[in-house]
Amino acid sequence: MKAEISLYLDTRRALKKGNYPLKLHVYFAAKVEKWYPLDYKLSKEEFDNSYLSSRPRGDLKDLKIELEEIVSRGAAIAKELGDYFTFDKFEHKMFRSKSSTTNVIDHFKAYQKVLDDNDQIGTSSSYGCAIKSILAYFNAGKKHPITHLAFSALTPEVLTKYEKWMIEQENSKTTVGDIHEKPEGNL
Repeated sequence: MKAEISLYLDTRRALKKGNYPLKLHVYFAAKVEKWYPLDYKLSKEEFDNSYLSSRPRGDLKDLKIELEEIVSRGAAIAKELGDYFTFDKFEHKMFRSKSSTTNVIDHFKAYQKVLDDNDQIGTSSSYGCAIKSILAYFNAGKKHPITHLAFSALTPEVLTKYEKWMIEQENSKTTVGDIHEKPEGNL
């Protein structure tokens, strides 16, 4: 069974400027479907005269090409997943930004979701606290807080400074962990 991909202009409720949100519609086995919001807000006329038109003109021609690329990409991902299609896998491939592959925060959040799905609430909570702590350290004294932290930024020197900062924040030794401690016993 293959997934079907299309675009849907959600005209149920107009936005402030009279436009409507555009959504990617994914329909799969046994009438299971999902709508994914896209970064497009269009009027009914723009949608009809671009995506639904066989001969759009001017800027609407460029818009049609963009929208068709989104549908083509979604269809290609669904085809690639084939018999192993799940909405989670589709979402991961379709909407994961290239930068998220190197973003520590995204990896922590993704793993936190896995823990939540496995009802490992305590460990998930620890990951949530770690995310907050890391962001607090890297955003301390900054006007514009970061939300992306590359793995390459986590050098041994940076981690040592982070450890020192954690201790200065009066976190317990258990919370901080001591990267300099040697394990007890014979290994």
